Amino acid sequence: MKSKELKAYQQTVNHIQLVQRILLSAQLKITEELEGYITSNSDFSISEVMNILVGDENEINLFAAIATLSNWSLHYSQLSNVSLDKTEMLKEHKQWGVILKNTFPLLRNRSSVQYEILKRVITHDITKLQSPEVEMFAQMTHKLASLTYGSKEYTEQLEVMKTQALGHHYEHNRHHPEFFSNGVEGMNLFDILEMLIDWIAAVRRHDDGNIYDSIQHNIERFGLSSRLAIIMRNTVPLICDRFAHFHSQKDI
Repeated sequence: MKSKELKAYQQTVNHIQLVQRILLSAQLKITEELEGYITSNSDFSISEVMNILVGDENEINLFAAIATLSNWSLHYSQLSNVSLDKTEMLKEHKQWGVILKNTFPLLRNRSSVQYEILKRVITHDITKLQSPEVEMFAQMTHKLASLTYGSKEYTEQLEVMKTQALGHHYEHNRHHPEFFSNGVEGMNLFDILEMLIDWIAAVRRHDDGNIYDSIQHNIERFGLSSRLAIIMRNTVPLICDRFAHFHSQKDI
């Protein structure tokens, strides 16, 4: 492996490890959110949950949304039967409502949150380290890093990569809207969270990277609703890497 390719490979590994650490940090954040809830469900109602999840978007973030659904996971059968056609709040915000509906079946109990996050920790971008993707990213990683995300040059480079192994990457990684035939509306809250974390890690590779600019660009690119975009922006300040200082087991 040539020095440039080796450097690109290491950059890929570093990106994957960063996302893994942030995902684990997110798991801790959701656990803390859950600890803040009153676990008594005697006053449970569908409308209460919907008010929390589909109320003022300025008060909602992805962590709180996941924790809220998980907190009521014992009522899975009721939640899964919420009809988009009959729930006015969800009709008003259809894309967000579909994403919530996609999440309901995953949350049968509280341990489901840990399981869903850990599945993503283990599998995030692992295909980049395997053929046919490893060869492509060894050649293209440094080129992408030198370009402004969303620029004409960046978009043109992606088109070149689609003729190589980028299609393979999208087909095997569900944190990309391209994985789904219906794009973002095929995703669940965990997919959205992983996607946002991936974007945050990606902007660190660009000298002029800015996560808020990335979200704004992807509103058009992926058809993000204004509500989803606001909720993603609300989540950004809460995302952190709690494990950044662990460089070896000497740091434990």
